[in-house]
This record gives sequence, C-alpha cells and structure tokens, in this order.
Amino acid sequence: MRITLALCALTFALAPAAYAQPNPNDVPDMPRPAEIVERVNELLDRAPEERVELDGVARIVYRRLPQDVHAVALAFGETLSGRQSPRGMDLDRYVRQFEPQIQKVLDDRLGDVGTIELLVPLRIKGKQVIPPGTYKLGLALQGGRLAAVLISGDDLQRGRPVPYKLKLRRPELDPAEHGAVVIELRAAEPARGGGGRFDLVAALRGQEGITSPSLEVGGGED
Repeated sequence: MRITLALCALTFALAPAAYAQPNPNDVPDMPRPAEIVERVNELLDRAPEERVELDGVARIVYRRLPQDVHAVALAFGETLSGRQSPRGMDLDRYVRQFEPQIQKVLDDRLGDVGTIELLVPLRIKGKQVIPPGTYKLGLALQGGRLAAVLISGDDLQRGRPVPYKLKLRRPELDPAEHGAVVIELRAAEPARGGGGRFDLVAALRGQEGITSPSLEVGGGED
C-alpha cells in the first residue's frame, strides 16, 4: 500500500513538468500593427529614386516602390528582433501571416510615389488649369487595378487632389521591371490651338496604364 501511495505521489509530482506550457522565451513576440507599418515604410523609403523629364514640359521624381508583397514581407522579417523572429520555423513561412497588412501598406503608399514639377500650365479635361509648380504625385487603384494618376497640392482648387484617368493597355515597358513602380513621360500629338499634349505611363504588378486622353499643355483660354 505504501509503495502504491509513493508511486502515486511521484506521478503527481512529475505531472506538472510533463504537461507544462512551452517556455515563453521560445515563443516570438508578435510585432504590433503600428510597428509593421513603420518598418515596411522604412523599407519603402530605401527604394531607389528615379527621375524622368519631358524637356520644357514636366519633371518627375519618384521612388521605384517594390510591389512583390512576399519579397517585401521577407525583407520585413529580416528586420525583426530576436524576440520577434521565429524559432524552428522557416522565415519564408513565418512572414506570410503579415502579408495582408503589408499589402495594405503597399497600396496606401501608392498615393505618394513622388513629385511632378510642371514647367507649363496643365489643362485638365479642357476646364481646370494646374499652374506651373511642384506637386505630389500618386497612383490610385480600383479593385487592385491601376485606375488614375493623382496630382495634389495646396495650390490646387480647394486643395483637392486632381485625378486623371489611366487606361490599361498591353504592357510595352520591360515586363521584368513591373515588380516595382515604373513611370515614364512621353510626347504626344500637338493640341488644337497650340500647346501640345503628352502622356504619363505607369506600370506595376504586371499592369500598364496611360493617361486617357493625353494631358494637355496650356491649350486655350481659362
């Protein structure tokens, strides 16, 4: 009887250890949502800067923001501290849980890809005229597809961003470059009444859009 009681006592004593929870130090601390946004934006801030110009008309300075969400997630994972990085788990697999949040950061950041300096007045749809100056340049998506160019600045009418439609077309730019934002300026046909027209071409995520109709320089009375 004493032997049985002793074995029971020993079993009871060992049970907590046998069924103990994993050591908290072996479980990575999850980065907070605000930290994910901050770290991803820091990575995007390091994207290479590009300059494009149409002589006498406009200059654009923009960042070639990466658009491959998994590649950005991997780069984000490499910035995590020791207590946030996985133990015994492949990083490629671990960072996939953050991809929905990272995709939102990439989408939001498209609203501010760089600046456009207009050297001449730009007429929008034959009505609104944007005076020469430097403005913020962005790209707008609709349903995940390129939809418009956004020009914004305090000097615009009521300070509201001016959207200009992008028409999707068969890609003409190097497909290998579509993993990041690519922007070009191209001369188009002369406008009625003088002034001329030009196009802005934007490409990302395997899509390519061109301003439709072409942007009009000056062109008539205000």
